[in-house]
Amino acid sequence: MKYTRANTKKKGFTLIETIIAISIGMFVAIMLATISTAGLKQIRHSYNSQRLHANAVFIVDAFTYWTKQARDLSTPSANTLTIELEDGTIKTLTEIDDAITLDGNAITTDDITITSIVFTKLARSAQIDFTMQREGYDETFSVTTTVAMRND
Repeated sequence: MKYTRANTKKKGFTLIETIIAISIGMFVAIMLATISTAGLKQIRHSYNSQRLHANAVFIVDAFTYWTKQARDLSTPSANTLTIELEDGTIKTLTEIDDAITLDGNAITTDDITITSIVFTKLARSAQIDFTMQREGYDETFSVTTTVAMRND
């Protein structure tokens, strides 16, 4: 009697099939990791930009509000604006310890650094020009705006 292997069936995968499946799986995993990393960098960049923008809007709003209320404006130094109100009180916007302050109280958040600020007094208006940066990030945000005092 002759023994033949015709009736035996192959079970499982060959070594080549296994290597190809593992290679495809690794390629897919590397692509997912690359896409996820790029997405996380974009989210971090967007969050950083949003923080800078929100602080800039708050600074400009405070500057606008107090300038509109002013009876007189003066700039004792390039980084200080003194605002005299109708009732005679004085408000001072200035840069102290890399933060913009209003009467000594910071109006920027702790993670925002003011890298430059210049106030310029014009005839019946004032201009603010400042640049800020979030600590630990390279991106900066610059703002220049002019606000006129209210006409009497």
